[in-house]
Amino acid sequence: MGHRVKALLFVVAMIVAWAALTPAVVAQDTLDYFTYGTVNGTQLNTNIVYVKVDLEQAWDKIKTPGLDGQCVQEGKPNVRMSVLKNVLPEQNPQFCDMENLQWWRGADQSFKNDRFVMSGNFYKSVGDYNETCGLGLGVSLSNGTWISGESNDDRKVHETLTSTLLIFNQEGRDKFHKYAEIVASTYDFNTNRQYVQAAVSGYLFKNRGVFVAQPNAISPNGTKPRAAVGISQDGKTLIFLAINGGGENLGDDLKETGKFYKTLGDLGAYSALNLDGSGSAQLVLQKLDADNPLLATKPSDIRNKLNKVCSKKFFRPIPIVIGIE
Repeated sequence: MGHRVKALLFVVAMIVAWAALTPAVVAQDTLDYFTYGTVNGTQLNTNIVYVKVDLEQAWDKIKTPGLDGQCVQEGKPNVRMSVLKNVLPEQNPQFCDMENLQWWRGADQSFKNDRFVMSGNFYKSVGDYNETCGLGLGVSLSNGTWISGESNDDRKVHETLTSTLLIFNQEGRDKFHKYAEIVASTYDFNTNRQYVQAAVSGYLFKNRGVFVAQPNAISPNGTKPRAAVGISQDGKTLIFLAINGGGENLGDDLKETGKFYKTLGDLGAYSALNLDGSGSAQLVLQKLDADNPLLATKPSDIRNKLNKVCSKKFFRPIPIVIGIE
């Protein structure tokens, strides 16, 4: 075989190998301040769903839930659960017998009309995901008010301290000259929370372009769905990512070589947080398209495993979410 043929075959082999390692972003589209799409699949059969948000246009539309005076857990005021798919429940045949589910009847409706909603902090569950209220773990702030994580112990998940994504209000932008920032648990929240419009927490996953190994409590080879949020190097774009939970074993690994981590980088994330996962990993974008109204992950929990009410997969109620109007 000639040297030229060998060289050509070598180049072809390298291209094939590179393609196998590089996630293919498909179905990419834009809508106002959102860029969205899926990775390695179609919208209905995909491993990863992503939404990128232009902070220059959308920073003042981002919010997190406030405390609910009727919700108290462990002696602390906390948050009424949200069900992400309550944005368009009539379009979701996954639900059944909804009127008999307490968590559905009591769900937080304040995000119902938001264009985008995604799961946030880890949280403490006390009733097989059937509670009306929930206690977030890690720092969460809403318009400068503590929602969770005021004490250092409350900033830990599985005995590991979390990091926090801050979205600044107008005063914060004027003071810090940025729209958003990911900070460590040692950040002076008490002094600076007045400048924060919204905040969610998770494990630091990528720090200024460098991979951060995840705690032992989360298997790097796990098969459960995951969720993450990243920020671009110029601080002007948020990147939300969720592994689809619509089928069994649709998770991805959390190693530096894993597709989930690599996709964050491919989409422009310079720093990122690994958010609550498994059945909590949820993302919904209302596209205002009558024929194709939602870009969304699929549910992964099965209700009959918990209380035998419904054998279909359902969206787990969660307390801390991040919404964009």
